[in-house]
Amino acid sequence: MLDYATSVVAEGKLRVARSKGLEVPDGTIVDKDGKPTNNPWDFYEPGGALLPFGAHKGSALLMLPCLLGTLGGNYDFETGRAHGCFVMMLDVAWFTDLKTYQKSVRAFLDSIKATDPADGFDEVWAPGDFEIHNRKRRLEEGIEVPDLILEELQEWEDRWGVTLDSVVVREEDK
Repeated sequence: MLDYATSVVAEGKLRVARSKGLEVPDGTIVDKDGKPTNNPWDFYEPGGALLPFGAHKGSALLMLPCLLGTLGGNYDFETGRAHGCFVMMLDVAWFTDLKTYQKSVRAFLDSIKATDPADGFDEVWAPGDFEIHNRKRRLEEGIEVPDLILEELQEWEDRWGVTLDSVVVREEDK
């Protein structure tokens, strides 16, 4: 599975920065006039935008899932924006033997993980490692929810008639 934003940061990071009253790094977003800004609130004004990672090459990668996503009707003609995501599934067995493929993937990842880490780091992370480490830490320490996000969650709670305060970490989640 490959799941990533084609922008410098995912929109959720802007939401967190906005809720904490923090600025976002240079080169992350532009305001409604296309001017660089560090204020996450500027993104939410009509016309504010996330910038693609990788400059001009990244913009082509950004366009690919947007345009493929329009196959499902995810285009807003009023705003000129493509919304949603694109999902593609492949049956590996159509291309090669599944066990051989899995062995190749494992060997590839093992070779990356066996690389000497850069100075100041303990290990080389492969895609997904960051999330695994964060999940373990959050299961142990909990997750701080900024007030603005908590207010938004409570609005959704009221709108949908659900209760969020009964969330429990189950043993199988650890």
